[in-house]
Amino acid sequence: MIEKDRLIIGLSGSLGSGVSTAAKYLVRVLESKVYKITDDGWDCSPFTEVSDEAYKLSRIIEEEAGKRGEKRNVKGQFDRELLQRIGNELRQNNTSYLAKEMLKRICEVEEKIGLGSSYPIIIDGIKNSGEIIEFRKYSNFFLFSIDTYIGKRWERVRDKYEGKQNDFYADDERDHNENIDYGQQVDKCVYLSDVLINNDSDIKKELFDKIDSYLSLIKGEEYVYPMPCESIMSQAYCESLKSSCMKRKVGAVIVSSDGIPMVSTYNEVPYLEESCEKKYGMCYRDKVKIDLIKNVRKCPHCGTDIEQNITCPKCNEIIHINDLAPTCSKCDLDLDLDSFFVCKSCELKIIKKFVGKRMEVCRALHAEERAIIQLAKLGMSINPSGITLYTTTFPCPQCANKIVGLGIGKIVFVEPYPTKESVDLLARSLENKNIEKFEGVKARAYFRIYDRAR
Repeated sequence: MIEKDRLIIGLSGSLGSGVSTAAKYLVRVLESKVYKITDDGWDCSPFTEVSDEAYKLSRIIEEEAGKRGEKRNVKGQFDRELLQRIGNELRQNNTSYLAKEMLKRICEVEEKIGLGSSYPIIIDGIKNSGEIIEFRKYSNFFLFSIDTYIGKRWERVRDKYEGKQNDFYADDERDHNENIDYGQQVDKCVYLSDVLINNDSDIKKELFDKIDSYLSLIKGEEYVYPMPCESIMSQAYCESLKSSCMKRKVGAVIVSSDGIPMVSTYNEVPYLEESCEKKYGMCYRDKVKIDLIKNVRKCPHCGTDIEQNITCPKCNEIIHINDLAPTCSKCDLDLDLDSFFVCKSCELKIIKKFVGKRMEVCRALHAEERAIIQLAKLGMSINPSGITLYTTTFPCPQCANKIVGLGIGKIVFVEPYPTKESVDLLARSLENKNIEKFEGVKARAYFRIYDRAR
């Protein structure tokens, strides 16, 4: 049995961000005992060969692929799309399946060889929030997220994809958010992480030095005061918890040129308006999507009749189009509306391509918008180019327009998958040096980490 206070460090991050590199370093620096897993399963005899890799959740998926007789590519590897699909199937009925299976196998190995409980456990490749929930049952679990700009990530994985950039983008898009509770959720894992590390440099020592500093904090070896950006972003996250939004809770803080917070707020419907949950029982954008799809009888691309029923992927409940809702009424599974109603002939995803996200009908004021409005209400005479906006996500194109219009001088954000249109607009106005990715201890672990380091 694995003790509840055992040090467990999990790692998550987007493709090519350097997660496995960080995991290997943690295994080495913490002298963790990670036993090799063969393609056929765990190398449980004689348990003498120690791997230089961390315990990878993906190895359980690869093992399942092997059992199913799936073919490997010319490099002897399974295609990532295949592994993503099998991973989803394994998590479908229990989102914590991979985490539980990994802990079970580690426990079996350690009991058989009589390994003590002093060795930290390093888990590589966490992709789903259910896995985080399972690991957080251990009081000494910390989740590190590794992030890198997409251009740099593509450079690192180009050879693996044989230069097929579209394949990389497709895998990356599925990886970050499949909008189903058992799917790939890297952006949600970043949101839930304890420490966020930017790995934009190709110099590995820079990454390792950052890891060392956070390990010292976690182990309480030295006390370091929180960085100003960590305190301010923690305030932004605290603000986000006030939001009634059913899709994404966002917080924002505007600070003066000397680092003093001036306004802080969150995304919310206008004052005196009822929340979407109270008024509609669902996100209003989802309501609009459902109302629109009910009136579409034929594929807008090829004219094929649209199936009027869908099947819940978890409980197999048949849901008629007139009874469609964002959540299955039988098993409470969050349904990915965009993935349903796929044309049988041309495979067009009708909601995603024809109906769209419907952001224009969102009832909420975004956190960045409300922060700018609050700033205006203060009536202060300030130079906007000297202020900084901290936001828990990257501004959408509409908020980016308002930021540029006001003349805000700097943005600090956490979102690992910013919208290209927003990035381009803000880059032209602010210059890249004034668009900064947050790095450091996240709000979730702010007190836990800094309290133990005192």
